[in-house]
Amino acid sequence: AGAVVCGRMRDGRVDMRARKIAQLATPDEEDRPKRAGRQEGGVGFTGLPLCLICCVLGVVLLGYCWQHGVGAYFVLRSGLWRAPVRDSEPRQLLIVGTQSAGTTATSEGLQALGLEIEHENSNSGETECRDGTVSWFHGVRFFPGEVAPGTIDGLCLGKFRRVGWHPHMFRNPRGCWGEWWGLWGACWEQTCREVAAEIWGCARRTDRPCETPFVRSLLQVRHPLRVVESLGVKFCESADAAVNPDISHIFAAMWPANADKFSSSESGCLRAIAWYWTLYHESLEGALESGALHGWYRVEGSTACGIARLAGFDRPETAIFQPSVAQYHERCVSNPLPKKQRPSVNQRNRGKLHVQPSQIDELDSELGQRMRTLALRFGYLYEDDPAEGAAEESDAAKPPKRAGRKLVRQRVGDGDNDWKGARDSVHRN
Repeated sequence: AGAVVCGRMRDGRVDMRARKIAQLATPDEEDRPKRAGRQEGGVGFTGLPLCLICCVLGVVLLGYCWQHGVGAYFVLRSGLWRAPVRDSEPRQLLIVGTQSAGTTATSEGLQALGLEIEHENSNSGETECRDGTVSWFHGVRFFPGEVAPGTIDGLCLGKFRRVGWHPHMFRNPRGCWGEWWGLWGACWEQTCREVAAEIWGCARRTDRPCETPFVRSLLQVRHPLRVVESLGVKFCESADAAVNPDISHIFAAMWPANADKFSSSESGCLRAIAWYWTLYHESLEGALESGALHGWYRVEGSTACGIARLAGFDRPETAIFQPSVAQYHERCVSNPLPKKQRPSVNQRNRGKLHVQPSQIDELDSELGQRMRTLALRFGYLYEDDPAEGAAEESDAAKPPKRAGRKLVRQRVGDGDNDWKGARDSVHRN
C-alpha cells in the first residue's frame, strides 16, 4: 500500500511539472493577441516609434512646402485670400541703411502698427510687403552708374551666409524652376544676374526705371562708430583679424575700385567694416542731392509713428493703400502703443566693444577723415569721449577682466553704447 501511495505522489509531481511546462510553452488567452500582433506585423514596440517618425517628417515636409511656395501661392498670389500684389505695383515706403543701422528694429516697429513692411525683402510673391521694405541691399537702387560685369560675377558666385543678399529678396525666378531646400543652382544664378543688372542704379535712371516703384524712399542713418561696433562684434574675432570671407567678397564686388580695402590680406576686420559704412553713404550722396532719395533721418530718437508720418501713411492723399491710413490712425492716434513706437535697441553689442574716432584714424587716416565728414553732415558728434580715457586710466592698475572677445577696446561702465548726439526727425534734400 505504501508503494502504491508513493507511486501516486510521484505521478502527481510529474503531472504538475508537465502542466507548468505546457503553460510556459503555450501563451494564455490574454497574451496570445499581443504576440500574434507582433508576429503578423502589427503596431508593437518597434512599429510605434517608426510611425511617429514618419508623422513628424510628414508634418515638417508639409510645413516647408507651405512656407516655400504652396502657402505663399494660396495666401499671396492666388487671389483667394487677398488681392495679389504684382512686382510692378507701387509700394508706399522704401527705407535703406547699412547693416546694424537699426533696420530690423525699424521694420518690427512699423509692423507693430499693422503695416505690411518686410525686412530685407520686396518679393511680394513670397512675403507680405504691400506697404514697403526696409533693407540694406536695396540701397544699390540709388548707386551711381551702370553695374560692372565683375560686380555681377561677384554677387552671383553662389549663396552667401549672414550678408543679407539673395535674388529671392527681389523676385522669384522667371523662365526656370528655382532650387528648393536653400540650394544654389543654375536657375538662381541666372536670376541673380538678371536682378543685379535690373536693380543697380535703377532709381537714378530714366531709360530703365526700377520694376518696383516706391512712393517714398528714405535713408536711415546711425552713428558710424555704433555701426562699426555692432558689426565688429558680429563679424570680427579681433580688430586685426582677417575679414569674414563672405562680407569681404560681397563688399569687394560692390565697390571693385576699392576691393583692396576689403581684402583679407590687406585690411583688418574693423577697418573693412568702417570702409563699408563710408562707401555705402558716399554712394548715396548723389541720390540725396538729386532727390531720388527723398530724405534721411537719424534712427536715434525716431519712433515708428514718426517714420510712418514721413512715409505718408498719415493722410489719405499721400497713401496709395487706404487701409494703411486707418491702421496708422488706430495705432498712433486713436489707440497709440507707446511701447511699440520706439524701435528697440540693438542688443548685439552689450558693452563688448567701444570704438573712438582716434582709433579709426590710427587704422586709416584717409578713412578717418572721410568718415568724420559724413558723420558731421548727418549731425553726429564725432570726437573722442574724454570720460572714456579717464575711466581707462583709473582702471589701468586693476587686473584685467575676463572677456569673451578681445577687440579694440572694452567699454568701461554700464555698457551703454547709445550715442548722445543731436537728434532730429527728417532732413530733405
